[in-house]
Amino acid sequence: RRGSQVEEEEDKIDDSVGFLVTIEGYTPYKNVDELIDPTGVGDDKSKWGLVTRLINLSKENGKDFPFELFEKSEIDHFKQEYDPVDLDDENMPLGIGVKKKLLRIPLEEEEKNPRGMRIGVRGGGLMTTGIIKEEEVLVDPMTNEEMSKTWDLYTAEDVANNPSLSSRDIAKQKMNEITNKPLVIIRDHWFRIQAKFKWKDAPEIEEEVPTAPDYQNI
Repeated sequence: RRGSQVEEEEDKIDDSVGFLVTIEGYTPYKNVDELIDPTGVGDDKSKWGLVTRLINLSKENGKDFPFELFEKSEIDHFKQEYDPVDLDDENMPLGIGVKKKLLRIPLEEEEKNPRGMRIGVRGGGLMTTGIIKEEEVLVDPMTNEEMSKTWDLYTAEDVANNPSLSSRDIAKQKMNEITNKPLVIIRDHWFRIQAKFKWKDAPEIEEEVPTAPDYQNI
């Protein structure tokens, strides 16, 4: 019985030839789930995400298409990750955005700040007053638009539209009324997909048979 169980396990081993693909990038698309791997889309191609298209490679390209996604349901063979673009995220793919320090208080307003006010910088300074004078962010190298997660701060426009605010509130962190924690702004998201593909009718790899060393008589 034990021998037959081993045989059954060996029969389950897939010895197909294939390769591993890693896809990394970022997107300003807000609903990143719908972009990468939406659920319940069926045959509606207009709603397919990136992963949906990988799953349907053979179906879309004909039965003779040589590549097929392998075991999407198994984490050992398929993995997808995505999170907000964040300067402090060590798991984020390399090469996303360019670091840039942005002044959050207009120069004319900074001059009005009383001396001795302790001003903070994200990732480094003290934030005793909740005022963020400048912030290091990631920007798109082509559009120069901010990409990364940042503090949600009161702007000069907020002050102009809210009588309860004053110029002293410019660049002050907005707080969650329930948790009393600082709010953040989420912008772009990064993603990483690691997938294995079967390669049907892949050319056989010739195994090199090692030859014995050519010893010479001394």
